[in-house]
Amino acid sequence: VVMGLQHALSMIASIVTLPMFISGPFAARLTSEEVQYLIAAGLIFSGIGSAIQVARIQLPGGFRLGTGLICVVGSSFTFVPICVSAIRMMMREDSANPCEGDADCTDAWAGQAPPYLGVSAPGVTNLGQCNKSSGRCLRSGREAYGAFLGTCMLGSFLEMALSLTPKRTLHRILPRTVTGVRA
Repeated sequence: VVMGLQHALSMIASIVTLPMFISGPFAARLTSEEVQYLIAAGLIFSGIGSAIQVARIQLPGGFRLGTGLICVVGSSFTFVPICVSAIRMMMREDSANPCEGDADCTDAWAGQAPPYLGVSAPGVTNLGQCNKSSGRCLRSGREAYGAFLGTCMLGSFLEMALSLTPKRTLHRILPRTVTGVRA
């Protein structure tokens, strides 16, 4: 029982900590409400994904969705460095919003220290967000994170297409010397 509880807590911890890494002071600088939303969305979709994996749904064409095994679909930490660097890069780019000062950037970065911890206050928590040389606001963390999610969503279509590709075709496209697979 104790080991099962430990296992359940470790599964939940991995789902909860990822949004904190991505939205924290070194990445997207999101508000507390946005972080709570990301955590809730992660837990909900982890539950839905786990149910799909366990159910093993029959698809047309003889394909199946899910493994039919008891497993938990959770988050992976492998994409965190890529996500954080992409968000940082996008937050250094200009958005379409014109500005004369930081207070004009209404989609402000969230504060990272008390008393503004996790709160967005234009002109207070987003010092330096107005690019005076171009007259445009720098992208917010929300915009950068949304662009990263959109890119991941488009990449997932490639993964889905590859999962439905016949084994023979995959072996021609990706030979065994590339993949290291013997079967």
